[in-house]
Amino acid sequence: MDTARSDRAKTVPPLDQPFVGIGFQEASSRLLKKWRIFSGRASRGEYWWALLYVCLIDVLFIVLEYFFESFVLAVYGWWLFVLVPMLAVSVRRLHDANMSGWWALAPCIGNVAGLCIQVSPVIKVISALGTIYPTQFADTLARGVAQQFNGGAVGTVLVGLLLQLAAVVLQIWLYTRPGKPEGRRFDKRGDK
Repeated sequence: MDTARSDRAKTVPPLDQPFVGIGFQEASSRLLKKWRIFSGRASRGEYWWALLYVCLIDVLFIVLEYFFESFVLAVYGWWLFVLVPMLAVSVRRLHDANMSGWWALAPCIGNVAGLCIQVSPVIKVISALGTIYPTQFADTLARGVAQQFNGGAVGTVLVGLLLQLAAVVLQIWLYTRPGKPEGRRFDKRGDK
């Protein structure tokens, strides 16, 4: 048992190196240990296991929020808590594929732009309504949104959805790229 543990310890790479063959538990641990490390590289497994860990906790908090309204703040708190660690592992994953970490922003920008396009018909209705009594607002808003959708807003929403879909496809493509030896250029100086 001790020899197996010592053999495993010998194969675990330093924190700034990609960990090929990493498991779920080790990846989630490394995500939190390396929360602010943007230099170096991360393996595909390190990124995808970390993303699965974050998504599972997301689902847990969202389910708890459904039953207990007080968990709304926990959901937002969790998202803020994992924002920097996920951005860091994303940048390191791109480094392993010999790509600039700035590419991590491309799917984010596509998602935000798609969401803005999707909600634009609703925002248009809300801004057109101005100030209305709160009791009348919900009914008027529903009718205004229905009129927007009859007036071509479906196409606007579809464009937003397509943009978000393209962002997801880009994200999958970026983070499934194989590691390249040239990615060592992103390691700390002296670690090459």
